[in-house]
Amino acid sequence: MRASLNHLPSFNHNFDDKRICQLPVHITLQNTSRDMVELDIHLLPPCSSPSLHESVEALSSSPAASVHHHRHRLFSWVGSTRRHITVAAFSTCCLKASVCLTGPGLYKLSQLKLRARRVGKDSDFVLQTCIPESVVIVTGASRDHLASSTV
Repeated sequence: MRASLNHLPSFNHNFDDKRICQLPVHITLQNTSRDMVELDIHLLPPCSSPSLHESVEALSSSPAASVHHHRHRLFSWVGSTRRHITVAAFSTCCLKASVCLTGPGLYKLSQLKLRARRVGKDSDFVLQTCIPESVVIVTGASRDHLASSTV
């Protein structure tokens, strides 16, 4: 299985005018095997990641970057966070999801757990480790920006 998250890489939003921003996320799942595959997808809440923290520090030290946060921000998935689907051999499936963002910053969206098993051949689901890092940078006005950026 191959997986990718597709969304805007960065955008500007005025959080003073509209406190919550909803971002569409398309999850593309590609079955690269000749067997039909059953998938269990679980969209997880965000958690800390030291490797991302280092990336954010490098990004925020860039003169072109207008991101003032040194850690990624929390977000919420909208709607169902657990999905169970079947994907035909050598086929691709796209799931639609959304996240709610509450302020400027860097958001790590690749928080999902994907388990797969071949239909009719495997009894146990196997955890897939093919989820690439996926982040979005949100810039824009927010009165709470300075208070929320301290670590």
